Amino acid sequence: MIRAATAILAAIAVLGAAVPGSASEQGARDAATHNALYEDAKKLGLSPQSVSEMYECAAMWDRWIYIVESAADADFVQALHPELSVGNAKARRIKWTREARRFADEGYDEDYLAENKAEAESAADRRYANYANGDEHGLEVMMEYLGTCQ
Repeated sequence: MIRAATAILAAIAVLGAAVPGSASEQGARDAATHNALYEDAKKLGLSPQSVSEMYECAAMWDRWIYIVESAADADFVQALHPELSVGNAKARRIKWTREARRFADEGYDEDYLAENKAEAESAADRRYANYANGDEHGLEVMMEYLGTCQ
């Protein structure tokens, strides 16, 4: 059954690749999916509350910058929500790094901050890998973080 489904998906991909404009349409559909999940996450009304969460936000925006800058499909990038642009992602990465430092100025030592930042980077790497490898929930998790980390 799995082989049959895989064969069907492969055939669809081959047929889709043969249709002029299909890659462009696929990029726009992919962006629409990303945009919808991002908007859904924003509606949750959540925001980072701790130093580690703020560092996670900075790290997730950093991974998003890489994703968009290395995207092979210009139509995908063009169709993304403006808040998911590289310029905005860079601003958000800076914002959350500064917020973590500001929050941390309330008495955390440097070792604690370095440990939190390293853990956030490691977690972001795992989430990025899940997204990049097409993990079942990788896209949802990526967009949930970005939507939460305004």
